[in-house]
Amino acid sequence: MQSFTGIEYIKIDLANHFGLDKEVYETRIQWVDDNEDNLETITDADEPAMFAGALMAYRKAQIGIATGYMVGFDAVSSGVQLMGVMVNCITTAMNTGLIHQDVRSDLYTTGQHAMNDKLASKLAIPRADMKQAIMTYFYGSKAEPEALFGEDTDELKAFYSALRDIAPGAVKVMNMLLNAWQPYALNHSWYLPDGYHAYVPVNEHLDMKVEVDELAHATFTHRVEINQGSQEGLSLAANIVHSVDGMVVREMNRRCNHLPEDFINEVITSITTHLVLSGSSLQGRKDYSTFISVVELERIGMQEVSISDFTDAQLRVLVELANQVLEYKTFPIVCVHDEFKCHANHMNVLRKHYALILAQIAKSNILQDILSQVTNTTYYVPKMGNIADQIAQSNYGIS
Repeated sequence: MQSFTGIEYIKIDLANHFGLDKEVYETRIQWVDDNEDNLETITDADEPAMFAGALMAYRKAQIGIATGYMVGFDAVSSGVQLMGVMVNCITTAMNTGLIHQDVRSDLYTTGQHAMNDKLASKLAIPRADMKQAIMTYFYGSKAEPEALFGEDTDELKAFYSALRDIAPGAVKVMNMLLNAWQPYALNHSWYLPDGYHAYVPVNEHLDMKVEVDELAHATFTHRVEINQGSQEGLSLAANIVHSVDGMVVREMNRRCNHLPEDFINEVITSITTHLVLSGSSLQGRKDYSTFISVVELERIGMQEVSISDFTDAQLRVLVELANQVLEYKTFPIVCVHDEFKCHANHMNVLRKHYALILAQIAKSNILQDILSQVTNTTYYVPKMGNIADQIAQSNYGIS
């Protein structure tokens, strides 16, 4: 993973708002350097207000004036990215920025190229339209792709084939999620590893005809939403992925804006003592199959749970996470869905934590656990590879 100085991150942020966020970092920094003398005259930035704010922060930084300006990095196709991570699909990971260290991947452009390779006549599809079709497809929609490419056309077939090529793991996960729908259940429910409970009622729209006698028997239709199960549904795909996405956001905040150092060290000491007294130690096997959240440090320290609730192998993972957190001082972050903002001086650490969280997800059986809860069965999710160590070094997972 590349590291940059605070002012270099402001340059990257400035270039991002101009419209160069799909370029490699060096290109973005060089663009600012090349336009150093005329940045104030630029009027065609993709995000003019954000560009102006970044430029003001950049000019202050150049003369040594401290600012609280936050730079922001977006995840690359976060939903598809997480789907690929949960089954260790190297192809999906490469096309969502997690493995290629020297390329800033763009799933939507890659998808269009892969689709055109399968067609005799090339299509010129706006990236925004391609993004909408791909994003909604991975949440189970057939309507959006058909609206763009037509029903049962060669273009639509090429679209589906291309996605199987560029994100095979995400396609497999999507099908698992859609098949996990429980017919006529009134809700779907599961717990995330950090203790959050996802509860999603199944609601249907019911249209009722209302006649008003006092208005010469005029009628109108009133639509109500009722909790009623259905034979089939698509929402599980989006809801489960979004729930994991939400956990990543919470975990990012816990690891960047972490608990006081003394508190964490006391918990580490308590865990170490527990292991020694039980005839074990911090050395030994670590169990990554269950995603361990750093929220467990707080729960142990506040005596909400007992250390004995965890296996020795899980406790070793928790101490490993605690030490990762303590490598850097606490700092605030702002998360807007899959965009993560912090002061430019802390962005190296924020990017590192993001990569480590996704690597931890890749090592875990989080999808298997969630689907077991949803279906009330022992669900098995096979992994397609072992890419956690590569993800931990991700350069463009968020960029």
